[in-house]
Amino acid sequence: MKSQFKLAVALSTLITSALSFGTADVQAQQSRPDAEKAMSTCKLQSDAEALAVLICEKGWTEKSLRDAGKSVCGARTLCNVWIWDDAAKAPKNSPKKDADIAKTEAAAAAAVWANDSQSLLVLSKVRR
Repeated sequence: MKSQFKLAVALSTLITSALSFGTADVQAQQSRPDAEKAMSTCKLQSDAEALAVLICEKGWTEKSLRDAGKSVCGARTLCNVWIWDDAAKAPKNSPKKDADIAKTEAAAAAAVWANDSQSLLVLSKVRR
């Protein structure tokens, strides 16, 4: 339980750092086929105003997660997409903010896409 708390705190710090880095003036110049291909292996479980829950099959690449995140967010600048590869470990509904994701759910996430900074944070599990 203590290691899950440390992971959640570290994850929160990473996300805050990525989001406070500044809004990059980057246009999502992805081709439609890339977005469709990425979303063919992912399922949007829930999408709230600024936070979405996405389930992607194992075997994803960072590029496919970026494309899926961009596709989910569309034109929304303030949009974070939390990505899991196991639907049973993800929240059923999108919370209003990142901090509202349960620590156990956050610890099980595979990645987070932050649309405003065009950043993908791939999460790795720490083994002790």
